[in-house]
Amino acid sequence: MALQHFFKSIFSRSQTPTLLDEGIWKSSLQVADDYIRKRKDVEVNRRFHIAMAFASALIHMADRIAFETIPAKRAEVMDRLMIGVALRAAEEAIGLGAESGSKERLVESALTEINQATQFYGQCKKVSAEHDEPMKGTFLWEFGKRFAEATNHPMDIAFVTVGPRILVQLATAIKLPQRVISY
Repeated sequence: MALQHFFKSIFSRSQTPTLLDEGIWKSSLQVADDYIRKRKDVEVNRRFHIAMAFASALIHMADRIAFETIPAKRAEVMDRLMIGVALRAAEEAIGLGAESGSKERLVESALTEINQATQFYGQCKKVSAEHDEPMKGTFLWEFGKRFAEATNHPMDIAFVTVGPRILVQLATAIKLPQRVISY
């Protein structure tokens, strides 16, 4: 019952896109488009999955930044950010042909996917490996594996290793730390 009330409250108010949630979603789609165009072995129908992988990872990075820099506002900021990105993802899914009457279900699905990813990434003690340490178990390694799965190449180490590089470039390009702090 509480979940139904939560979703009704999302749809009863209009959420104005912010630079952060709009930036995360649009840049995630752009990265997916660029990667599909560059790699002929990644099918176009993987675009949404790739974008969700990047968006979820960027949200997790935003949460780590908020935890360190704005702990008192973290919960509010992350709720707004996750809802904003989930709404953008649902709108994209509808644009791809998903039933428009199911927007509430699509937002719920996107929020569930984002939550699961951020909880999974939250188990990673380190963001990346230091010096000669193994990458396994770090946030960037685990993202690389999810990126490879999103591209439908889960066993290809080239996909596992390129995903994190693209993610870091993307976070830098959209000025993620600055935007989280000012959100």
